[in-house]
Amino acid sequence: MPTKSEQLDSTDKEIIKILKQNARLKNTEIARMLGLTEGAIRKRIKRLEEKGIIKKYTIEVNETAKGINALIFIYLKEGANPDKILEKIMDMNDISEGWEVTGETDLVVTLSTDAPEEMQPIIARIREIKGVERTVTHVILKHVVKTRATKE
Repeated sequence: MPTKSEQLDSTDKEIIKILKQNARLKNTEIARMLGLTEGAIRKRIKRLEEKGIIKKYTIEVNETAKGINALIFIYLKEGANPDKILEKIMDMNDISEGWEVTGETDLVVTLSTDAPEEMQPIIARIREIKGVERTVTHVILKHVVKTRATKE
């Protein structure tokens, strides 16, 4: 939660909303959209970056471009260190995201490969990590993402 000095006005919120939709937009385009000068937009973005409100600019890759996508649910042995195991798994090629979760499963990771036969060696490597009890893999058939609306 921003402190009083970091409160965002409606223009800051609009800039963030626009950048969330397309972080590659030029300041001149954002300025035109908001009816401001390029210099004003540049200063506001710089301030938002300096305050840590804008942390980074990134891209979202459509993982379906790789072909086969799966979630691997990883069950750990009693006393295993989830942080160390997740760190080892995240170093593997084709593993793109990982979470430590509550419930029956201990870890969940995403696997993206070009073909089904490429999955098995990666899953086998995960099962060989000391502390991993077993894995369950679910191939993703459909992926839907809901974008969050900004609260005004």
